[in-house]
Parts: sequence; structure tokens; C-alpha cells
Amino acid sequence: MTMTASSSAASSSRRYLKSCFKYTKITLATIFTASMTAATYYRPIAADYNYDDDASPSLSSSSNNFNNANSNSNNNRRMQQPFCSPTAPPWNREHVPILLQWARSISIGVTTLAIRFVMNTYGRYEIIQDEQYKNFLYAAIIARREQQQQQQSFPPRGLLTVSNHRSLFDDPGILSCLLPLPIAVQPHHQRWGICSQEYCFNDALPILCKAYIGAGQVLPICRGNGINQQLLLDFGRHLANGEWCHVFPEGGVWQWKELGGRRELPEGYVLGSASDFAPSTNTHHHQEVDDKKSCGEKEDANNTKNNFTTNVKIDKRDINDSKGSGGNSNSNNKSNIYSHNTNNNTNNNDKRIIIPATTDHKSLPPSPKGKLKWGVGKLIAHAPITPRVIPFAHCGMEKLLPQDEISGKTYLRTDFLESLVPSFLLLLLGHNISDDEGSSSKDDNGFGQALQVRIQFGHEINFDDLIQEHEDKHGKLWKYRGKEPALATIHGGGEKNSTSTCTPPPAVGTATVPQENWVSSSEERILYSKIVKRIEVHLEVLTKEVCSKQ
Repeated sequence: MTMTASSSAASSSRRYLKSCFKYTKITLATIFTASMTAATYYRPIAADYNYDDDASPSLSSSSNNFNNANSNSNNNRRMQQPFCSPTAPPWNREHVPILLQWARSISIGVTTLAIRFVMNTYGRYEIIQDEQYKNFLYAAIIARREQQQQQQSFPPRGLLTVSNHRSLFDDPGILSCLLPLPIAVQPHHQRWGICSQEYCFNDALPILCKAYIGAGQVLPICRGNGINQQLLLDFGRHLANGEWCHVFPEGGVWQWKELGGRRELPEGYVLGSASDFAPSTNTHHHQEVDDKKSCGEKEDANNTKNNFTTNVKIDKRDINDSKGSGGNSNSNNKSNIYSHNTNNNTNNNDKRIIIPATTDHKSLPPSPKGKLKWGVGKLIAHAPITPRVIPFAHCGMEKLLPQDEISGKTYLRTDFLESLVPSFLLLLLGHNISDDEGSSSKDDNGFGQALQVRIQFGHEINFDDLIQEHEDKHGKLWKYRGKEPALATIHGGGEKNSTSTCTPPPAVGTATVPQENWVSSSEERILYSKIVKRIEVHLEVLTKEVCSKQ
């Protein structure tokens, strides 16, 4: 009798466990499906290529019309997409729908765990544990947590990290590994990033892929749309909300042992663009317009169109460099450059086209405008509270996706699958993974070598003196908001009569707080150049130092 009762109890327990397991699977599947559905509905939408950097910044009414047109265009594009919210999700985490919060937890958690497993079994992964890294951890974790707990009435202070860009896998490959694992899997501690929409938000990608990427706190940016594009403002909203944001200011992948970026092109030369993966027959590529193009310049659409007719793409981002340090040039000069290049393309003569990140490009002197893009300077200058800016440099990721020094194309290393064997197994098999780079057992692209990544942080960069100098000369800078105002009424002269929920109203008797004016003036661009130049100095030193030790 006792054995029968015991057997019945065991059978009942098994049925109970099976039922629990069954309903647990159903619950998890339902949560995952609902979360990914929300991520799909609120997914980021890429922008149309429409370079409007020639809008006159001196007229505030024109600037306001430009900002409204940008916002309306983005909303209209969302409404044209299948199963897509008419507006972007709130920038403030407190108002994000719960299903979207779950989707972010799934995307960031799964991606971070997968990256950590690969990066810690693929080879060696080292972060220099010095005071600068501790300062980054304090800024990314403790300082932001204290701000959230205090719930202060004034805008929180964001964290902006900047680094060199060694491969297309730097984010999430590097960014997912900077924080301790228990913290890194939490979305509110993770970074917001931007990715060129031609890669991460291409129309050819399945909607679910773009939803997963967007849930991973990645926003699109349109390379070539300049520093006045709405997508850059959308990214800045998160910085204004006190989030951690990351930018690769080089504007591309550069695998040199120094900081990459713009170079001064000889007169008559233009910057081309090779396909990022080889081989490729794709002939369409967004033109990259120099962020620092002076206002008033407008390219001829017909001449621009001719630049896409060959396999070697013309890239406008350094056309200004070919005309010297000045940003302005008359339309005849531009027409001559375009017609000259078109004739060269017709004759299959590419001698006047230089591909970025190649040996030919490296041999040129740095551009007098600086190596880095000015968008990061704009984010810093107009933030409600100047963010903490912390640079870091890394090397080693170029061994995963090496670039060809002649064509500029990116390749996946041929022994990729073999190199995924965990490093401890390689040691058991008698392979040495700690040889120096000069070892004869591996080539310059790292074939036959486990991945060895090294990351080094630098000192926090301060820009208060540059911003103060600008404001003493030109008046207070306008500040973008972490939240859109509920109502914005535009009065005569272009002034907005609105109150931001993030920016405190000015005290009685003080000057009016400048309102958002996303079109940058010439004076503001000079400020951006100074900010970015200071970042360049710090990143240059860090990049050379960390690459010399690899």
C-alpha cells in the first residue's frame, strides 16, 4: 500500500512538472513574440537621402521650417511603412511601452551573452585596468544611477564615449564588453549607438532584423546627409536624457596604426568608395558629404547623379578638401570637378579617384579641417548639460574583418570557423596563441591567429572653455531637449514659444533660453571644429599607444 501511494505521488509530481514546463515554454514564447512584435512596431526607420545642409542658418524662420520639415518627413516615412508606429517611441525610458522594454532586454541580453562567449573563447580580450577605466565605470554606472535616484529638476548629464573604428564588428563586439557582465545585460546601463543605415537598416534586410537591431539601442544615421539631419537630433535626445551614447567620429573603418579619417586630397582628385565587402557588384552607394560644408553650397543634382555610374563610386565627403581649406567654392569649380570625373569614368580612368583607408589615401597629409566628423562636436555643444566625454582606443578587431590595403574592401578572414575554436582547446592541442604579431606562424591579416583585442581608456575631455569662449562672443547656444515640447507655437521672426519638460525655465530677469535651431550657423561650425580637434588630439595619442603594444 505504501509503495502504491509513493508511486502515485511520484507520477503526480512528474505530471505537475511537465505541466509547469509546458506552460513555462508557452509563457516565454508568448513574451518573446509579443516583445518582438512591439520592437517591430517601434523599429527605427531609415531616412531618405536628401542633403539639406545648404539651408541658410542666418534666418531663424528658415531654420524652424527646416526642423519641421525634417520631423514631418520622418513621421510620413514611418506611416508609409508596413506595421509601423506613426511616431518614434519616447526618448525617456519612463514612458517606453513595457513590451518594448522587454524587447530591449531580450536583444541586449542575448547579444551581450553571445558576444562575451565568443570574445572570451575566441582568443584574448584585455581592458587596461587603470584609473581612466575606473573613471569610465564610475561615469557609466554610479554617476548615472545617482542621477536617476535624485530625480533632479534640471537635465541629467549624459555620457558620450568616442573611439577609433577598426572593423564593422566593433559594435557590438567591443561595446558589449566594456561593462561588467551583470550590468552589461541591463538595457538602462547599455550604450545608445548609431549605425549607417545602409548596413543596419537597409530596405533589403528583413523587418525582424531591423527590429532586433533597433531593440539593441542602435539608431540609423544617413552618411552624407550632413550634421543637420533629423537622425542626429534623434540620437542627441538620448544624450540629453542622461544616457550613455557612443560615436565613432572617424566616420568609417580605418585599420591603420594611427587615427584614420579625412585627408587633404590633391587638386582635381575626389574620394571614391570601394564596396565594404568583397567581391561585390553593387554600384549604388550613398554620397558622403563633408559635415563641414559651408552654408550656401548646393550641388547640381544632374552632376551628382553621374557619380554613380561606375563600379568605383565617387564620394563627396572630401571634395572640399580638393579645393583647399576653404569651404566655399563657386558652382563653376564644382561643375568642372564633376565633369572631369565623369569623363574619367567614361574612359575607365580611375587615376583621379582615391579610395579611403588604402595606402594611397594614407600617404596624403591630414585635412586642414581635421580627421574627424563634426557631428560629435554638435552633439556636445548643444547638449542641455555638457556631457562627460571619455575617449578610448582599441585594436585587434581588424584581425576578424581585415581590409585590403589596395582596394579598401573588407574580407572575412578565411580561417574564421577554425579560429572560433575556444582558446583553451587550442592550448590543449599545443597551439600558442600568445605569440607576438611578428611571428612567422601567422600573416599580417591574423590568419592562423586567435583574436587578441586590447582596449585602453583616456582622460575625460573638457570643453567648457571652448563653449564659454563661443558664448562670450556670439551669445548663448541653443540646446536640444530630451523630450519634445507638448506644444510649440512659432511666432513672427521664428521664435518658439514653448517650454521643455527637460530644460528648466529661465529665472525672472534672465535672458530667454535659446530654443532648438537644428540648422547650424557658420560660427557654430567653427565651435564644432574646435571641439572635434580636441577629441582628435586625445584619440590620436590613444590609438598610437594601444596599437604600438599590440
